[in-house]
Amino acid sequence: MISRTVAPPVKKVITLNIPPVEAVDHLYSTPIFAIGDESEELVKIEITFPAGTGEEKKSLLASAVAAMLTEGAGKYTANQISELKDFYGAKIQTGVGKDNATVSVLCLSSKLRDIFPVFAAIVQSPKFPETEFEAYKERARASLKVNLDRVELQARLLFSERFFGYSKYAENYAPDHFDQLSLQDLNDFYQSNYALADAKIFVSGKGVNDAILLLKEYFADREKSFFEITSENPNPVGGIGFRPKENALQSAIRLGIESLSRNAKEYPAFSLTNTILGGYFGSRLMQNIREDKGYTYGIGTSINHLKDYSYLIASTQVGAEHTRATLREIKREISKLQNEPVGNEELELVQNYVAGLLLRNMDGTFNQAALIKTMVMNGLSGDYYNRFLNGIYSVTPDQIMDIAQKHLGFEKFTGAIAGPGYDDNVDQFLSSK
Repeated sequence: MISRTVAPPVKKVITLNIPPVEAVDHLYSTPIFAIGDESEELVKIEITFPAGTGEEKKSLLASAVAAMLTEGAGKYTANQISELKDFYGAKIQTGVGKDNATVSVLCLSSKLRDIFPVFAAIVQSPKFPETEFEAYKERARASLKVNLDRVELQARLLFSERFFGYSKYAENYAPDHFDQLSLQDLNDFYQSNYALADAKIFVSGKGVNDAILLLKEYFADREKSFFEITSENPNPVGGIGFRPKENALQSAIRLGIESLSRNAKEYPAFSLTNTILGGYFGSRLMQNIREDKGYTYGIGTSINHLKDYSYLIASTQVGAEHTRATLREIKREISKLQNEPVGNEELELVQNYVAGLLLRNMDGTFNQAALIKTMVMNGLSGDYYNRFLNGIYSVTPDQIMDIAQKHLGFEKFTGAIAGPGYDDNVDQFLSSK
């Protein structure tokens, strides 16, 4: 009989079997990375372009281009694209980040040849039809108006303004910005940022060799674009800014600070410190501000990596009356990390959690392909994750304190609050004992 009152023993993760990250082939000059699994019935192709929001010259342009790729391409209308996707059970998606944009297709491997002409047309010959473009702007404008009434988006925009300043990564948009976009803007951005020669291709699942042959059959070479990746880092102003919304029941809080990059020697310790602070459901911020104080449904921290810059962000929404108390507790938890050694039991728990998360992220072909993509897009070596795992297990309580003291000084955070009834006096409040 198994006793449900006794937890099973914890097994330490010794090593991770990471697939090779070298390109298996090329489409003209474009590298193709692949991981196959014939036990899968599905196949996925993902193409990544340097077409993120950081490369747009007008607000909302990168997102508009990505959204419009599937609204008519080659000989296919928007309705035909939608009908063919449904008929073949395929999922064709576009996505945009700060540095890159992606176009992907996921379907049964037996149906890839049927849907591939549609996918190829979307990537290579989007039409950007005027009727669909006007309809897209109307939908997106209405959605943005609704979201701008929420404190969460207000805090996000204010944080972006204060943290990213006038760098290319700043988010600054309003409903009337859609009126400033033209079809020529979309075509110019597409021509500059969606050249195949600037892309990277990732194939995973069943029949990857057949998928690569289809890529070579349908994709034509295109002269390399005039696109040049720029390096432009944020310049956070520090302190906490406020955007009043007097009728709101909640306040949205965002705090950010520069992080170590993945390649930094101390990054495993920094990552573990982040996890302890707010990086998982059992974190100190969750235990304090959600479980103990009941100020919020959720609070967390995460490390975000851009091409040449990394930053840690803490975010939550709390009852408006608990805003200052929440800031005080965040500051208190950081101070504890700086001045009190983490207990061995908590440290071991979090080390095992992070190791288990790495194992989970390797479960299945598509997850492994995502890891390969992370390594390729960030210039990480093939042994990165095993080095990271070994680094996690070697972190000591003293290292956690040292990391918190050097990199998480509360006075160095840049913050934004959207909600009712707060002013700049909070900066003085936070700097007091």
